[in-house]
Amino acid sequence: MHKGQEAEKTVKQGLQALKNIDQCKTGSWVVHLKPLLDLKFEFTMCLGHAYSLQHNPTSLALARATFEKLSKMSEYSTQATLGLIDVEMKLNNFDKVKDILSQSDVADDLQARCWKLQLQFMDGDREVAIASIKSLAQDNPTELLPAFLFGKLMWQLGEPYRRDKTKCLTAFLKAAKLDVYHGETFLYLGHYYRDIGSNNSKAKKCYQKAYTLDPGNEEAGSALADQFIAEGKFEDAVSLYEGVTSDAAAGTCKWAWLRLGLCHLKIKDGTKAIKCFLAALRADANDYICWECLGEGYIGRGSYNAAWKAFNKAHDLNPNSVYSVYQMAAVKQILGQHADAIVEYMGVLKIVPDYVPALKGLSESHLAQAKQMLSEGRDQTCNDHITEAIKCLTSAVKTSGTMSCLWKLLGECCNVIYFLHPNQVQVEVPSVLYEQSLSDNQTVTLNKKELLSLGTKCFSRALSLNNNLSSLWHDLGHNLFHCAKMESELSVATQLAEKSQNVLQKAISLEPNNHILWNSLGVVTSSKYIENWGLAQHSFIKSIEADSNNCWAWSNLGFMYLRQMEVQLAHRAFKVAQSLEPSFPNSWIGQALVAENIESHEAMDLFRHATELGLHGQSGTGYASWVVKLITECDDRSTSRYRENIHDMDAIQAAQTQLSKFCTRHPDCAWALTLHGFILEQSSLNRSAEEAYKKAKEVLESEAANCDESTASSIAPKLDKAKSNYARLVCVNGNFNKAAEIYKTITSPTFHDLCGLALSLRQSNKLKDALKTYQEACHMVATDEDQANVAVAMVTLSLRMKNIDSAKDLLLPWIECSRIARQTLAAIDIVRGSPLTENLTSGSTPPSSRDQLRNCLLEVASSLMRDRQSAHRKVQKYIHRFPHEWRFRVLLSHMIQIRTVNVPLSLVMARNGFLCYTNDVTCASINRDLVRQSGTRCLENHRKSITSLACSLLSSGKHRFGSSHLNKSGDDALKSAQRLVHCHPYSTESWSVLSASCYANSIYSKLKEQPDKLDSICRRLCSFVEQNSSSDELIRWSTKQKFLSLIAGSHFNEVIDLASEITDDFEETDVYVTLSECALEFEKNGNISKSQINELNNIATSKSSSLHSKIIASHALKCVGMYKAAHSALASTLSNSPPSSDHRTSLALRSFVVAFEASRNASPDELNAWILLCSEAVNAAKREESQAATILAEGLCRYLEKNHRKCRVMLNRALDSGQWYSGGKLCMGRSIAAWYLYRNLHERNDAMEMEKLLGKCVDDPLLRRIRKLLQ
Repeated sequence: MHKGQEAEKTVKQGLQALKNIDQCKTGSWVVHLKPLLDLKFEFTMCLGHAYSLQHNPTSLALARATFEKLSKMSEYSTQATLGLIDVEMKLNNFDKVKDILSQSDVADDLQARCWKLQLQFMDGDREVAIASIKSLAQDNPTELLPAFLFGKLMWQLGEPYRRDKTKCLTAFLKAAKLDVYHGETFLYLGHYYRDIGSNNSKAKKCYQKAYTLDPGNEEAGSALADQFIAEGKFEDAVSLYEGVTSDAAAGTCKWAWLRLGLCHLKIKDGTKAIKCFLAALRADANDYICWECLGEGYIGRGSYNAAWKAFNKAHDLNPNSVYSVYQMAAVKQILGQHADAIVEYMGVLKIVPDYVPALKGLSESHLAQAKQMLSEGRDQTCNDHITEAIKCLTSAVKTSGTMSCLWKLLGECCNVIYFLHPNQVQVEVPSVLYEQSLSDNQTVTLNKKELLSLGTKCFSRALSLNNNLSSLWHDLGHNLFHCAKMESELSVATQLAEKSQNVLQKAISLEPNNHILWNSLGVVTSSKYIENWGLAQHSFIKSIEADSNNCWAWSNLGFMYLRQMEVQLAHRAFKVAQSLEPSFPNSWIGQALVAENIESHEAMDLFRHATELGLHGQSGTGYASWVVKLITECDDRSTSRYRENIHDMDAIQAAQTQLSKFCTRHPDCAWALTLHGFILEQSSLNRSAEEAYKKAKEVLESEAANCDESTASSIAPKLDKAKSNYARLVCVNGNFNKAAEIYKTITSPTFHDLCGLALSLRQSNKLKDALKTYQEACHMVATDEDQANVAVAMVTLSLRMKNIDSAKDLLLPWIECSRIARQTLAAIDIVRGSPLTENLTSGSTPPSSRDQLRNCLLEVASSLMRDRQSAHRKVQKYIHRFPHEWRFRVLLSHMIQIRTVNVPLSLVMARNGFLCYTNDVTCASINRDLVRQSGTRCLENHRKSITSLACSLLSSGKHRFGSSHLNKSGDDALKSAQRLVHCHPYSTESWSVLSASCYANSIYSKLKEQPDKLDSICRRLCSFVEQNSSSDELIRWSTKQKFLSLIAGSHFNEVIDLASEITDDFEETDVYVTLSECALEFEKNGNISKSQINELNNIATSKSSSLHSKIIASHALKCVGMYKAAHSALASTLSNSPPSSDHRTSLALRSFVVAFEASRNASPDELNAWILLCSEAVNAAKREESQAATILAEGLCRYLEKNHRKCRVMLNRALDSGQWYSGGKLCMGRSIAAWYLYRNLHERNDAMEMEKLLGKCVDDPLLRRIRKLLQ
C-alpha cells in the first residue's frame, strides 16, 4: 500500500461493504461476529495508513483522528499507537511522540525503538543513536525501517558521511531491496546520485521512482522538477507541476502551485503566475514567501500598487525579511514615489547596513529626487540629495567595488550639478573617493569643477571594469564636455572637448544604431570649441535615421541651422520636433527664437508656452524680456494688446517666477538681474527690486574691474544705467541720502538721472542743492512737457522755501501747454487762501480722467477753505457725476468723520467707496484705470479705501461683531483693522487703526464687565507705532492712546512713568497724570480730594491747555458732580474756538449734556438756570448745523421746559431722522428719543400714541423692558 489516494478509495469501499453486511444481517451464518469486527479494525487501520501516506495537513489530521480512536480500543491499541506515532513524526510533533512512547506499552516494538533512536539523534546524542540504529539494523536484517533510518541519519551527519559508500549508499540500497515501494528510500538515493555520485541520470530515475511511489511527497516532486530544469526540460517540469495541481483539491499542494508560479514568472507570464501564487496562499495564507512571490508576480504584470501590498503583507508576517522591505522600496521607486522609496530603503539598511542592492536603490532614488528638484528650480535641495546619494554609493563601493553600475551612478551624481552655478555647488564627499590618504570617516567639500573631475574618475573606473558598454563611454563623453565648459582658458577647454568627441566616437563604434550617442556627438561637434558643422549635421541626421521620433535631434539640428542663419531650415526642423513631442520645450524655444529673428510678436506667446512646459533659462529670460518690452512700449495700458498679453495672462507674476529661478542659477548675469528688478518693481516689491538692481551694479563693476580698457569703456554706459536703476529704487524705499550718493557716482548722467538726484536731495531736505540740480536738468530737456514738469518740481521747492511769488512766476510760461502747471497754480491759490484764478479745464486737448479727478479735488479743497457746507455739496455732486470714482466717497466719509456729523452716512460712504475700488463687475471702468496704475499706487489706493472703512466702522460704534444690538450686519472694525494690517504691514497708519480698534474693544469689555484680552495688545501696538512712525502727529496720537489705555486699565504708576519719559512738549501730559491720580484716589477712598478737583478745573479753564485736555478735564468734572465748572469750561472753549472749527458742534452738544444732567439733579432754585443753559447750548449747536443729535437735544430741552407739544414734535423728528440708521439698525440716540417721547405721552396718559410708539420701536430693548414693567 504505497498509493495513498487509491488505497483510501479502496478501503472506504470495503468499509461500506462491511456496513451493508452489518445492517442487512445477510450471510451471518457464513461470517461470524468476531471476524467481522476484526475486518473492520483492519480496514480502519488501512484507512489511517492511507491518510498518512498523502502528506497534506488535512489527510494527516484525519489519520491522527483515526489512530487516536483505535488506540482507545484495548485489543487494538498497540498497532494504532504505532500508527499514531508515525503520523506525529510526519507532523514534526516530537514532544508528543515522546509522551506517547513514555506512556504506552509499545516501547519494545521495533518501530518504536527506531523512532526513539531518531529522537535521540535529533536531541544531539548522535553517536549513541547512530551506533544503536546500526546495531538494530544488523539484528533485524529483514526490516526496512532500521536500514533506511540508519542511512537517513548518516546522510544528515554531513558531507564526509555522505561520501562513505559503505554507510549511506549501502543502507539506502539495502532498504530499497527490502521494500521496493518505499518512496522515501528512492528519494535519498536520488539525493546521493545528484550530490555525491554526480550521476544526474540515475538521480532523475530515483526521483521519478520516488514520486511515482509517493505522489504526495513534496520533496520528491520538487527534486524531480529541479532535475528536469537542470537538464533543460522546462516543459517537463511545468507538466509535472500542472499534473499535480490539476488533481489537487483547493488549499492543497502548495509546493506545486508555488513552483508552477515561479516557472510562469520565469517565462514572464505574470497573469498565470499570480493565479498559481494565489492558489498556494489558499493552502497557507501565512507563508510570507508565497506573499513575496505574489508580489513578484504583480510586478511582472505591471500591477505595482498590488505588488507593494503583497510585499507589505509579507513584511507583516516576517518583519526580519530584508527582501520584502527592499521590494517595497523598489516598487515605490518604479512608481516614481522617490521620497517614500528613500524612507523604505532606509528601513532596509537598518536591518542590514551594508546591503548593496538597498544602497544602490537608495542612491538612485536620491539621484531621481535631485533631478526633480533641479527641474523645479529647488537647487539647494538638489545639492542635499546629491550629497546623500554619493554617501550611499561610497558605502556600496566599499562593499562591492567591482560593480561598474555603482561607479556609473557615482559619475551621474557628479554630472547632475552641471546646471547649477559654481557658487551654489558645495557638496560633501567622503574623503575615500577624492583623497585616498585621508580617513574613511572624513569628508571633503568639493566645488563644481572638482565634482566634475571626480565624475571623470568614476566613469573611468567603471570603464576599467566593463569597457564594452557604450552607455559608459557616452557618460564619460558628456562629463568631459561639461568639464570643458568649466575651463576659462580656451585651449584647455578645446582639448577637453576634443577628448569628449573621441570618447563619443568610441561609444558609437560599440553601438552604431544608438540615436542618443549620435545626438550627443552632434552637440559636442557643434559647440564653440570645435564648430565642425559638417560632422554635427551628419551626427544629427544619423540620430534621426536611428530613431525617426527623435525630438532632441530635430531640435538640436534646428538650433544649428539657426546659428548658421538658415532660418527656413531651422523653422522646419523645429516644426518636426513640435509634431513629434508637443510637450518638448526646446522646440518651442527654437520657434520663439525664429519668430524673434523675423521680428514677429508671436515670439512672446511661444516663449510663454515654453515656460509652461518646463523650467528652462532661455524660455524664462526670453519671455521676461518680451514682457518688459511690452510694458515699456504701452503707455496706454487699457489697450487690448496689453490687457490680453500682460493682465489676462498674469505675465508679470510669471516672468517674476522665471527670472527668480534664472538669477539664482546665473547670479553674474547683469542683464537678467536688471530685468528681474524691473519686474519686481512692477509688482511693487521695491525692496527686492532694489536688491536685484544692486546685484546687477556689482556684477558690472566686477566685470569693469577685471577687463581691459576697451572692454571697460563699453561696459561704462551699462554700469551708469545700473547705478541709475539702483539709486531710483533706493530713493523709492526712503533712503534718500544714499540714493543721492549713488546718483553722484554716475559718470555720464542723463536728464532722468539729474531729476532723480534732485528728488533725492529734495527728500533729504537739501532744497538748495535740489533746486540747483533741477536747473542743470533744464539744459538737457528734449520736450516742452519735460520742461513743464521740471518747472513744477522747482515750484514745489520754492513753496517749501516760502517763496510763493517766485513759484508762480516759474509756472506762468507753461500754463497753456501743461495741465500739471495749471493744477499746481490752482493749488498755490488754495494755499494762499485766494479764489482759483486759473481755468483748470483750459487747454488744447480734452483732459484725461486723471486730470478731471485732480481738477475736482482742487475745487473741493478751494471750497473747504471758505464754506464747508459748500464743499460737502460739491463732493456729493461729484459722487453723482462719477459714480464709480471711489475717492469722492472716501473723501466725503472722511469729512463727515471730522465733523462728527451723520456718522452712519460716513460708514455708508466708506463701504461704498471700498466696494467701488474692489468690485470687478460693477466697476469695470475703474478697474481699467487700475490696470494703468503702477503697483505702488494701487497698493496705496487700496490702503486708503480699507483704512476709511475701518475708521468709519470704529466711529460708528461697530467695534466688533455682536458688541451691541446696533451691530448685527456682520461689520466689524477690529476685523477690518486686522485685514488692513495684513494687507499693508509696512504702514504705521494701519497699525494705529488696529490699536484704536483694540482700545475700543477693551473699553467695551470693561463696560460689559467681560474679560479684557486686548488691553496689553493695545499698548504694545501704540509703542510699535511710536517706534516706527515718521509722522510727529501719529506719534503724539499713539502716546495719547497709550495714556488712555493705561488709565482705563488702572495702571496708574505706569502713567506716571510714561509722563516722566516724555521729553517733548506734550500738552496732554498734565491731564493724563491728573486723571490717573484722581482714579487712584477714588479707588482707594471712594472720593476725590479738592486739590485734585482744582487741578482738573485749572486744566479745563487754562488757555494753554489743548482742546483734547479741556474736553477730558470737563468730562471728569462732570463725572464727579462739578457741573458748573464743567459747563463753564466747555462754554469758554466754545466761545474761544474759531467759526471754522470742526469741533464747535461737538462742544455745544457736550455743554448741553452737562447742563441736562445737572438739571436732572438740580434743586428747584437752580433748575431754571440749568434749563436756560441747555437752551443756549442747543441754540449754539443749531447755529453750526442741524442734525439728528441737535434735534434730540432741542426735544430734551423742551421736555425740561414742560413744553409738551414742542417736545413731542422735536422728539418725533429725531425719532424719524435717517441719520440714526446704519444699515437699517437702531442706534442709542433713537432709543433715547423714543424713551423720552414715551415718558411725555405717559405723563399725558395718551394710550393710543403710546401703542403707536411701541409698535414703531418694536426693536428697542429699552422700551420693551418699560412696557413689561408697566403691564
